[in-house]
Amino acid sequence: MQLRGILGTILCATLTDVISGSISQKLFRHIVVNMTEVLQSGAVVETLLGVGSIFCANLARKNIDMYTTFCTAENGDCYIVNKVYPAYYDDGSPYQGYKCYTSTPPLIDYAAAIAACGASFCCPPPFKMEGSLGCIYLDLEELIWTDAVQKCRSYWPTSHLYMGPSSAAMKAYLSAKGSNENWIGAHYVGNGTWKFLNGEVASGSWGSSEPHILNIWIFGPPGPWDCVMQTTYSKWRDMPCLAKIPSICEIKE
Repeated sequence: MQLRGILGTILCATLTDVISGSISQKLFRHIVVNMTEVLQSGAVVETLLGVGSIFCANLARKNIDMYTTFCTAENGDCYIVNKVYPAYYDDGSPYQGYKCYTSTPPLIDYAAAIAACGASFCCPPPFKMEGSLGCIYLDLEELIWTDAVQKCRSYWPTSHLYMGPSSAAMKAYLSAKGSNENWIGAHYVGNGTWKFLNGEVASGSWGSSEPHILNIWIFGPPGPWDCVMQTTYSKWRDMPCLAKIPSICEIKE
């Protein structure tokens, strides 16, 4: 499938596609290049210092029609490269403190991304270990629920919208961030049942008089209140899935 077709498929994704995970995230494949030559050739079109591999990859994805390669240094510096390399390209160069990746098809490579973390559990920036909450990240971009599902999945092969109970720890975390309404990975599936994205039943943690499951709009656009948000009051609320609010993402071992 051509890249334009892939992007079109993603843009036209249905709620069912997103929930089921049938849309594979497009990851970059690791390649080996002589970074000294790349820097000297003028192929680097953008440099960001200390942003980390996830931000670097997301920046490259946003400009995927223009640039197919990015490199990250051990200190987190990011280099967007205006040069095309074949998938799995290896020019035999010794390791110079940089890891480079290309989006040249085939694109899907979870194993390479996970392997980049080493043998132990990886909680890469912008994610951070937050005690009992685990490895989480509050994405403040205000998105509808389906877009939040996709964005959380795009950060890392094992990242997704937060799927866990409400807690005092979560209340403290969100209060410190100043974000009262935030998407989590739970939604209504019918017959009075709410489930997390992994199919497990999501029960408890509801605020008083929740959930509503209303087919009207209050504080948001029209549509069923079939999606769940976490508040700073340690409780869940149902919200119209087309409402735009921040999202809590997590990475689990």
